[in-house]
Amino acid sequence: MTKMSIKRSSILLAIVLLAGTLWAGVVFAAMSAEEIGQRKQEVIRESLQKLNQPTENAALLEAAVQADALLDITLDRGVRETRVTIVTTGEPAYESFPLNGRQRAVVDVYNTINFHSGDSYKLDEPSVIRSVRTSLFQLEPQFTSRVVLDLNKALDARVSQQGNKIEIVVAEDVEIPAPAPVAPEEPAPVAQVAPEPEEVAPVVEKPAEAPVIEVARVEEPAEVSQEAAQMQELEAKLAVAAAQLEESKVRAAELEKKLEADPETEAEMEELRKQLDAQKQAYAELKASSDADVSTKLSELERELKTELEETAREAAKIAQAQKAALEELEEKLAAEAAEKERLSMELARKAEEAASSRKQVGNGLPPDLSDQRVSLNFKDASLISVLEILKRKANINLLAGREVTGKVTAMLDDVPLMKAMELVLRENGYGLVYEEGIYRVVPLELAEQMGVATATETFKLEYAVASEAMLVVKEI
Repeated sequence: MTKMSIKRSSILLAIVLLAGTLWAGVVFAAMSAEEIGQRKQEVIRESLQKLNQPTENAALLEAAVQADALLDITLDRGVRETRVTIVTTGEPAYESFPLNGRQRAVVDVYNTINFHSGDSYKLDEPSVIRSVRTSLFQLEPQFTSRVVLDLNKALDARVSQQGNKIEIVVAEDVEIPAPAPVAPEEPAPVAQVAPEPEEVAPVVEKPAEAPVIEVARVEEPAEVSQEAAQMQELEAKLAVAAAQLEESKVRAAELEKKLEADPETEAEMEELRKQLDAQKQAYAELKASSDADVSTKLSELERELKTELEETAREAAKIAQAQKAALEELEEKLAAEAAEKERLSMELARKAEEAASSRKQVGNGLPPDLSDQRVSLNFKDASLISVLEILKRKANINLLAGREVTGKVTAMLDDVPLMKAMELVLRENGYGLVYEEGIYRVVPLELAEQMGVATATETFKLEYAVASEAMLVVKEI
């Protein structure tokens, strides 16, 4: 084997190992800068939609392209501590602080778009970390991605940054046995070739797989349903697979350009093309399976939503029917109350009219209407009989006063009803006035009150009447 053959074989082996490693998911394959920028803008649009804001915010979308991205969060349960690693595209500024009496550790990563907003994680092994939650905490004045560790007790977390990784380390109470070492794979026999002194062939070693602790995602029952979480997981797998495939294509194209001048590498390149075709086929199968699963889940969700909407519509119809019946009953009750109120008003008016007629009726017969006659008086120690004589003449009425009627009058009245003036003059001397068949008689006040107004008592029960309105009618009686 020549020096060139050894070099080509080494490069080809490195390509195969790199492609296999990328597809297996052992090494994180970053998306291209353009894909990351597009994904950032998608996250911002989703966040604006959740906030019921316009999704095409030019300022935020432009700022998102310039911001860093939170690409991944991993949990590693060690023997005595657990390490939470936040992977970003750059080295963004961050701030860490405790909450809830040090039972919650918070890390805010500034000017960073969170690709895993709304996700939660937990360890299968015993740990003081109950769960890890992450979100795109705020959009303005700057993008802030937040990672929260919910702890089972008060602890201090150590936070540090190395390159594009921010590590949060928490000490554990319970040790777990260290994982058994993985036996390295036996390398395939390689023919021993004496190296030429001027160049040494590079040796590519496949690194032993590090023990990985499975991390289970915890669903947020209040935010994301189980079906939506499965759909998101499928979309994430497709995105990673597409990025890995694109990375392999780029690497293969670069190596093909470097080796296209050497005809001896055609067989090796053909093998590499076959491997890439196999990766394409696997990606197509995964995408087809994912599309079918997504379509099935969407159909199930649509049926469930339709059923819930129909049930809600039926309940709403029942409620509307009950409200309509209650409204009709209320309208009937209001109409009955209005009719009763009208009847009561008419009854009160009739009673008031009857009471007024009874009040005017004194003895036998009705007195003449003298309400429009007014008089002014100015007397000092005048004889009662003399004053009555003057008022009788002004009123042009028949007045009868016995010999027992005596008294003095001192009065200064200005423009008062004539009959009112006569009643006041008599009352001051202990007399009253009654009317009998066209003649007014002066009698003692007690007798006048007994004879002057025929009274009767009757009780009325008010229904559906407004107290203030009823009072106005009663006052007139």
